[in-house]
Amino acid sequence: MLKHNKIYTYLGKYLSGESNNEESIQVKKWIESSNKNKILFEKIQSDWNKINLTKNMKRVDVDSAWENLKQRILKEKPEMIPVKEPAREGTARIYLYRSLQIAASILIIIGIAYGINRVFIESGFTDDTTVKSGMSNTSVVLLPDGSKVYLNSRTTVKYDGQYGTDSRNIYLKGEAYFEVVKDQNKPFIVNTNNAKVKVLGTSFNINTEISKNEVEVFVEYGNVQLSQKSDSENNILIEPGYIGVLSDNKLTKSKNNDVNYLAWKTRYLTFRETKLEIVAEKLESVYNTNIQFDNLAIADCKLTATFNNASLDTILKVIEGSFNLQIENIIKTNGKVIIVGSGC
Repeated sequence: MLKHNKIYTYLGKYLSGESNNEESIQVKKWIESSNKNKILFEKIQSDWNKINLTKNMKRVDVDSAWENLKQRILKEKPEMIPVKEPAREGTARIYLYRSLQIAASILIIIGIAYGINRVFIESGFTDDTTVKSGMSNTSVVLLPDGSKVYLNSRTTVKYDGQYGTDSRNIYLKGEAYFEVVKDQNKPFIVNTNNAKVKVLGTSFNINTEISKNEVEVFVEYGNVQLSQKSDSENNILIEPGYIGVLSDNKLTKSKNNDVNYLAWKTRYLTFRETKLEIVAEKLESVYNTNIQFDNLAIADCKLTATFNNASLDTILKVIEGSFNLQIENIIKTNGKVIIVGSGC
């Protein structure tokens, strides 16, 4: 059964539609536990509905809503209960409203707070700024302090109105490259689902889409601290040219040997006797496409070439000409590239 110090919070969340399954079950048990609880809940629910905090509201008159509900409580002439106060000089008696009436007042405040919070969020009245890149294109975000964030496709970043006040906090889902303006007094912190990356001023790449519960950080300039979000003591320092990985709460660090690691951002690709199987994997990542080999022998062909901001069509034509292959390019219809040939 719910404790008295929790019921008000749970009721407020329940009426505003914010309670989870366990909290909803607890509220229902509390309501059914006594007739008084049931009557109180019905009154509170009735008043809540009259406030009419709906998703489509654009303005909320908090003072008016509160005053109306408060007057309604006062008009009920609640039962007065004598309560003894510890003796000072003799015995004094004070009268308090029934505890349930006090609970109702507290609930109204809590409930309005939850409702208003949802209205502001869903109506767009919030200091949060969220930027999302498209399914197949990158984008650039200029932060208030002048730092830049390059978003890979299908990536989201968010920061609130307090960004740059005491610290610089940003939230990331996907892959992004950061160019951070140096500020010794305001650390730049990137939060992901299970990791935290902290710097003062540097350039680095973060990828949260490798696999579940894994975050990868590549540092190009400066030093970066990668730590477990739930345990800041579990951290490593990543130097330029290294990749740090947090996987299943374990941190590792290794030298980056992929010259095309940042190709999704730079569109600069270089291959030296590289198997087409590996070339295809990189092109899939950079150009957000799907490449298949009609003959697996083609995957062993080795390519030596450099591409600077070239289109996918241009690269495919170079591959086709280099190995006398036939390429069926149907990207515009279903996102696939089929490479057909007899091998090398």
